Amino acid sequence: MPFLYRTPDLVSYARQEADLTAKSDVFQLGLVICELFTCRNPCKRSRNLLDNVDLESILDVPGVHGPRIKLLIEEMLIPEFNRRPNAGDLIDPWEGVFREVVSLSHQLEGRVI
Repeated sequence: MPFLYRTPDLVSYARQEADLTAKSDVFQLGLVICELFTCRNPCKRSRNLLDNVDLESILDVPGVHGPRIKLLIEEMLIPEFNRRPNAGDLIDPWEGVFREVVSLSHQLEGRVI
């Protein structure tokens, strides 16, 4: 189990309390994306791999699209797997943010990259 990228699902699975689902990957990706946009992994350090997963508050994401990105990250980091969206549910919202960023970049600079 990745110590700094633990998920509530992985902890429950390791404790033999629940089965593991692909939504655990969504949570881990949320941790990585959060660190990418805020320079901080919100997963609090613990002494034991089987401790509950606790998160610090997510820092604001800078930029005009920051609030939308932060909201998507928060959805990915919902502790209860049955309330957390699956990967398929997140593709369109993330693609929408990407397209808006590309469009804005093109408007401002006349090019995407």
